[in-house]
Amino acid sequence: MGAALAKYRDINRLLNDKRLVKVSFKAMRECYKICEKRGVGLKKYDEVKMMSLPLFLLCPMFRLNITKNPVMQRYTAHAVDSTDEMTQNFKDIFETGCLFGIDMPNMRLLMELIPSYGIQK
Repeated sequence: MGAALAKYRDINRLLNDKRLVKVSFKAMRECYKICEKRGVGLKKYDEVKMMSLPLFLLCPMFRLNITKNPVMQRYTAHAVDSTDEMTQNFKDIFETGCLFGIDMPNMRLLMELIPSYGIQK
């Protein structure tokens, strides 16, 4: 979500971009492939199980959580101020996926949103 947040630098504007939210969730699923390649046992983590929900359920749940949960509101308020750090982390994750030869079409779309780091097509 950090790379998507870099586009708007405002969580509410991001939440209104349903296409970008969906791309972000698909990108997270691509990131799990990177974790698997690095030997992480993903079945141990409930968050991974949640990410396997269909997007038509996952996206509204995410939107509701962000807009109604005070803990998530504090977290996203901090996230807006940390987009530089999040985009650097995103770049590192993307580069790792490239090293592993993982197909990451959604990560690639998000990478194009990050200033000064366009990807050649």
